[in-house]
Amino acid sequence: MATEESTAKRSKSDVDKKWYPQKFNKKWLADPVFKRWLVEVENEGGPSSAKCKFCGCLFKNPNRSALDKHVTSVKHKRSLHGSKRQPKTKVIISPKRKIAIKDLIVNIEKQVAVAELKLSGYMAEHCLPFNQAEHLSLLLPSLCPDSIIPKNMEVMTTTKASYIIQQGIAFREREELVEILKNQKFSITVDESTGQSVPQILAVAVRYFDETIFRSVDRLLGIIEVEEATAEGVFNAIKSLLDLHKIPLSNIIGLATDNCSSMMGSESRFQALMKQGISGLFVIGCICHSIALCANFASKCLPSWVENLLCDIEAYLSQSSNRTFELKMIMEALKNPHDKILKLSAVRRTSCSGIIACILEHYEALKLFFETEQSENSQNHSDQKEKAMEIYETLTTAGTEHMLLFLNYVLEKVDNMNKLFQAEGELIYNIHSTMKNLYFDILRHFINEDVIVDAKYDTDRLDLRDDSIGIRKPLKEVIMGEKCTQKLVSESLGEGESSFRQDALNFLVQLSVQVGSVFDMGDNSALALMRCCVDPAIAVDFTDQRPVSLMPLAMKVPAILGGKNADTLDDQWLRLPFVKDSLEEAMHPVPINECPPGTFWKTVKNIKDSEEDSIFLDLGQFMCDFLALPLSSAAVESILSEVNTIKVTITNKLHVPTLENRLLAVQHVKKNGGCHLWKPHHALVKAVMNDICCQRYETFLRQNEVEDLSVPYDTY
Repeated sequence: MATEESTAKRSKSDVDKKWYPQKFNKKWLADPVFKRWLVEVENEGGPSSAKCKFCGCLFKNPNRSALDKHVTSVKHKRSLHGSKRQPKTKVIISPKRKIAIKDLIVNIEKQVAVAELKLSGYMAEHCLPFNQAEHLSLLLPSLCPDSIIPKNMEVMTTTKASYIIQQGIAFREREELVEILKNQKFSITVDESTGQSVPQILAVAVRYFDETIFRSVDRLLGIIEVEEATAEGVFNAIKSLLDLHKIPLSNIIGLATDNCSSMMGSESRFQALMKQGISGLFVIGCICHSIALCANFASKCLPSWVENLLCDIEAYLSQSSNRTFELKMIMEALKNPHDKILKLSAVRRTSCSGIIACILEHYEALKLFFETEQSENSQNHSDQKEKAMEIYETLTTAGTEHMLLFLNYVLEKVDNMNKLFQAEGELIYNIHSTMKNLYFDILRHFINEDVIVDAKYDTDRLDLRDDSIGIRKPLKEVIMGEKCTQKLVSESLGEGESSFRQDALNFLVQLSVQVGSVFDMGDNSALALMRCCVDPAIAVDFTDQRPVSLMPLAMKVPAILGGKNADTLDDQWLRLPFVKDSLEEAMHPVPINECPPGTFWKTVKNIKDSEEDSIFLDLGQFMCDFLALPLSSAAVESILSEVNTIKVTITNKLHVPTLENRLLAVQHVKKNGGCHLWKPHHALVKAVMNDICCQRYETFLRQNEVEDLSVPYDTY
């Protein structure tokens, strides 16, 4: 009974208690928790109210506890990451100017969306973490106080930057690329990479002829997490990727990958599975890998001390920063540049040329450095002194510098070839002639010139390792390079010169044998026929080089012919030289023999008759498809190298979808001129204005069974 009376008294006192309205506290606007979303609302005849500018909630009698509770609500978190953009400026709209003001507001919102996209594009291109977006968006208004655009930009949170980059820019890039691949021929290039976060990731790049810029381009299609890193597992992963985007497998005409057995093996390997699924597929091993393997195999003919010296110098210097500093001081004393000694690569043996050139440039400094390191006054341990003494003795041994000069001369030629094939552009039709020139250039060092010139000698079938057939030059006449020859004159090796020359000869013989076995030098190979057909200078002239028919080439790569009529193709090929004058006029002022193949064949494809019908439509498309054939896996390797700029130590556990989207966003921004020149597509701007990117992001989270939508999927 007492309890009921006390309750009644307490209720009565609560009713009679006078309520004092809470005034809006101006300090809340500076509070880091509230300042991003809290605004003051003026009330007539009463104290100010508070309002959340993101979710629109009104607090008539605001207090600290109510505001703190609102911050943790699900509604506020969702609105904070994907809020509708509201203009911050107060605009008084009169009836007569309603339409004009509305257009002005829409225009401002559009410019704000573009600004947010370009800011996100800048972050993507320069591999900045998502969490830097907020400070950048707060910095812009202070940098441009007179501009209305930065003032109207919402604070860009980590999540917002993430979904604009991933579900906006990357989504648009993937959408554009898939649409192209659905409607034209293309090649694929694949390569694998491993990391701590995933057992295996597979990068898939495509090469196609871009008709907007008249040349072939390489683009990333996707990054796949491969559960089973076998040939069949890789094939199934790529097929699933193409099926996901509804890209026809029949549109693939070429494949390039590295030369490992799991990818390029003839039986039950990846390339064999691809050939089973795609009739007439053109397959080529990476040219850069092949050249590196040739140089690697030839280096086995050299004395073992050569490779040991290159490795030991780098290893000795990398173990201590003090040693590097001391070497730098010696270089300064000798007025040498401060180049770092490069590390020998087991994959790219042609990198030896750069290492050897660096060692030769600092040869005297290195001798002085290792002489100091192995001296009695040195503070090194006994094992370190022993290693320094070993390197010093090798550097000062007669013949060491001679051998390095010779190798630098030969490997520089091979390395230049490697760099050529890593460059962008339509080089596929030049592979045969370029490799043939390299092959004969190496042969001229030790084979008699009359053997190379005389037609009765078939250099493709000669056994270069057999000295008994009398095709080699005398050992004294083997070409060693100008610097090596001068060194032999100034510092004679005496009786050791014969042994030195024999080692050099063995290297040249083995290098030429390997190049000849890897590349088909015959004139009837697909690469040889391609040269005679695709080259603009040959295509428009009646010469002996110009083939009468395209059928021999089409039969080598039947996937390109597709459904085209072979007779129609040959008719157009025979008719082409008769319109040479028209082509020269269309190409003016660039001569046809200097015109890039892509521009030439695109022009040929667009030539029309009096009735506006394309005369060479099939021929032009046929040749443009040929330019989409792969050259090497350098494109996909460069993509994987960009992974290292994104996945640093603290972000090594980056999710694969985020990694793929960041790479696609970088690709989209770069191909459009970079973040400062990029003009976002109107569909992309509309997606940001209408919060479509946020909706895609939430859908993605639900598909990945993320319960709390307010927590970023990937914080980087």
